[in-house]
Amino acid sequence: MIDNGSYKISLIFAISFHVVLILFLLVKFTTSKSVVAFSATNNFINATAINERDFDDQMSKKMVNQKTAPKQEEKALPKIAKQEEKVPSEIAKTQQIPEKVITIKKPVIKKEQLQSILQKNLLMEQAKEIAELKKERQKYKKNINKQRQQEIQKNLRDQILAEQKQLAREQSQAKARAQAQAQAQAQAKEQAHGHRLQGEVDKYKALILQAISSQWIIPEGVDSKSVCRLLINVAPGGVVLNVQLVSSSGNLALDRSAQAAVLKASPLPVPEDVSLFDRVRTINLTVRPEGMVGN
Repeated sequence: MIDNGSYKISLIFAISFHVVLILFLLVKFTTSKSVVAFSATNNFINATAINERDFDDQMSKKMVNQKTAPKQEEKALPKIAKQEEKVPSEIAKTQQIPEKVITIKKPVIKKEQLQSILQKNLLMEQAKEIAELKKERQKYKKNINKQRQQEIQKNLRDQILAEQKQLAREQSQAKARAQAQAQAQAQAKEQAHGHRLQGEVDKYKALILQAISSQWIIPEGVDSKSVCRLLINVAPGGVVLNVQLVSSSGNLALDRSAQAAVLKASPLPVPEDVSLFDRVRTINLTVRPEGMVGN
């Protein structure tokens, strides 16, 4: 809307300008009249330098000008008066000019358009919220996936560690079982070897007892309960080194007959195997009238 105050000021300024212009013209007209009078006087002073005829001509022209000047002034006055009369009327017209009000029409929005706009705004807000939710969900999923990966890695490490411990236990147990089995096998082998050796030793002891018994002549009248014990040392090859009476039977004849039988049986039957011979190198012999027992 155009400001009424600005419009009035512009109109008053235009009218004032015209008034000033008219006054300027009036002042200029009056000044011209004075100049004409002054010029006439001045020309009269300088008339001494011209001839009489020229003087008469100039005076005639001045008289004519003086006669016509009031007439021109009288002709101009009505025009000026008319222009001065127009000034109040122009001012009155400006006061009577109706104010033009410029109004800006507001756009009329229909209900359907308003609903459409609201719907679009709502959809935009919903889309924004959905985008934010998606962003948060992706962030949450990323964190969850990261946590899951960490848990998976931790579980995998724990599982590997547990499997390593289990494997170490199984290896230790297997090693222990293997050692026990090897020890048992060694013991069994040793026992078997010992049994075999013992069997060989027993066999050679039996042969030695048989050899000594074949050479023993039991004295007559000996108590059947009489017992003497002999310690026999044998060299490799079965040669009897010595026979020592460890325990007497109380019957000197029985003791001497037993010692003589051992010496007569030399060399005794002994094994050639050193390990077996070591077992028969020393023989403890128990002698009774009913028989001999070696150990």
